[in-house]
Amino acid sequence: MKYARIAWALLFAATAAGALGGCTLSTPFQGPAAKAPLEDGQPPAVLAITHVRLGSNLARNIDFWKQIGHVVDAAERQPGYLGHSLRRKLLVGEGWTMTAWSDEASLQAFVRSDAHQRAIREGLDAIEHARFVRVTVDRADLPLSWQRAEQILAADAASRSIAP
Repeated sequence: MKYARIAWALLFAATAAGALGGCTLSTPFQGPAAKAPLEDGQPPAVLAITHVRLGSNLARNIDFWKQIGHVVDAAERQPGYLGHSLRRKLLVGEGWTMTAWSDEASLQAFVRSDAHQRAIREGLDAIEHARFVRVTVDRADLPLSWQRAEQILAADAASRSIAP
């Protein structure tokens, strides 16, 4: 009887983990563009969307997510930053980032920043596969839905993939 209860508990835990593995959590879009009223005549925003699939090394994956936190903190202090949203699939090493910038130069400056470069160095070994794309969008379209961001990422022939 004791073993039957343990078997049922393990089966329930495995089922729950499988169900949660398909669930995603997203942060709300936050940043200056989320707070400030939209003014007429504003130039389009540059949107950077990234999707990563992580390997199975839990310690590396935890370090990767810590680096994401540092990168977001640094982005919020970067000139030209308009906002961001993060998305993560639960119990699966998969995640997305979406950042909005006032122009390409601001995005490039952030990509070259110490915080972003350090995150790449320290988090790269956790990544099994990554894709990223940059697009311009009307500021009135911010925040972009995650459904639309995934469509852009999937459809954009100019997106780049890396597999370290």
